[in-house]
Amino acid sequence: MSDAKLHATLLKSLEKIDVRVIRPEPVRRTPTRILSLDTVFHGGLPEGRIVEIFGEANFGKSTTALLIARQYMNQGLRVALLDSEKTFDVEYAERFGMDVHALDENGVPLLDVFQATTAEQWLDTIRELLNSRLYQLIIVDTLAGFVPRVEYESSIDKGTMGVFPRLMARFMCVTGPLMGNGQATVLLLNQVRLDIGNANPYTGAPITTPGGMAVKHAPSIRIQLMKPQDKRVGDKIVGVVFRYKIVKSKLFTPDVKAVHELHIVIDEENQVHEVDTSYELLQAGRNLGLIVGKDGRPWESRVAFFEGVNLGNGEKQILEFLDEPSDIRSRLEQRICQLLPTKAGSL
Repeated sequence: MSDAKLHATLLKSLEKIDVRVIRPEPVRRTPTRILSLDTVFHGGLPEGRIVEIFGEANFGKSTTALLIARQYMNQGLRVALLDSEKTFDVEYAERFGMDVHALDENGVPLLDVFQATTAEQWLDTIRELLNSRLYQLIIVDTLAGFVPRVEYESSIDKGTMGVFPRLMARFMCVTGPLMGNGQATVLLLNQVRLDIGNANPYTGAPITTPGGMAVKHAPSIRIQLMKPQDKRVGDKIVGVVFRYKIVKSKLFTPDVKAVHELHIVIDEENQVHEVDTSYELLQAGRNLGLIVGKDGRPWESRVAFFEGVNLGNGEKQILEFLDEPSDIRSRLEQRICQLLPTKAGSL
């Protein structure tokens, strides 16, 4: 029997036990239209995958998620927000330009906010959302707010060690096939805890995240937020800089030592928080090799050039140049979008 006939026979046998053969395809990405993020993620957030953002309190997890959600909604894509901490604030969301009551062309809300009580209810909700295929982005804010039913119903002094990690391990096994069949990205926000059991007498206790090892294995990308910095003009705070590292990626080779930045500025006139588009262009242009230093070498901090045009000497002058509308700025934006995957869109 020829190999072709053996192959056809094998496929028929596998069909009887509901095993399907797939032809590998490139991972589809949905652009966030935040150039610094799209550059780091090679075009946008991966569809059918889990992305985890974790960090300490007030490091910008929810804010980053809202910025991404707004960009999805601006593209007419539906977002589901699972508010496990019950802290979603409409006014705060509107500061980022989100229209929380917006509808798509079919009259379906672009944003749905869900609230539940126990971890089991939350996990069933995620499974139903994935099965529905109605949403392109599912935000979990936060995983640490999931409380297993046995903990919720028992007395507060009763020990329930290991219940949540075991629950998450089972959930990740069940969710895997659903993620692969759909186009939704699950953006998982998570807190950090001190890993007391692995404390080092010299360096102290390292950090870990709730949910056990399954939550570390399941995401295709893990992002660790670092302490943010204020953007200042003199003594006045005009924005904030979120800093983050890619600590894991199954889709590209991450530079685990590189610290990336997302700059947010405050529009005092409209009381809206916006991404600093000039800095986005500078950062993306530098990462893609479009903005270079003298003699075509990588730009560091001094004179920068784009296609032979002098943009200025130092970051401050370059940003002032990019703040003003010009043919050079438009050309830089165009070249960045050409180098990103075609689905990455524009600013």
